[in-house]
Amino acid sequence: MDEALQNQIRNHLLSFKSELWNDREDELQMDKEHLQLESSTKLKQKRDNIYAKYDIEEKRLRQRFQMTITEERERQAFFHTMEIDQFKIENKQQLQMLKQRILVETGSSSDIATEKQQWIQELQ
Repeated sequence: MDEALQNQIRNHLLSFKSELWNDREDELQMDKEHLQLESSTKLKQKRDNIYAKYDIEEKRLRQRFQMTITEERERQAFFHTMEIDQFKIENKQQLQMLKQRILVETGSSSDIATEKQQWIQELQ
């Protein structure tokens, strides 16, 4: 009976050891799954952060590009206005010169007609 009791105790200890081992394996598996989930979550967070940074940079570049386009249009409009103003000034100056010549040289009508023809040819 001692031997039967020893076998029974040994079987009980082996069974208990096996249960402990299985419990430990289950815990390890759960820990492993938890780590995988945690690392997956961290990877998703990193990915989301990278996408957020990319979106911010993209918006910044779009705004900068839009500002560049607007600045270029304003610059072109400014120079175009300057060219028109310069053209107006030159035309006014030429008109003033013509008026002065007419006033100074109001001699005979044939002289005026000749001068007028010369001025027209010069302007063309």
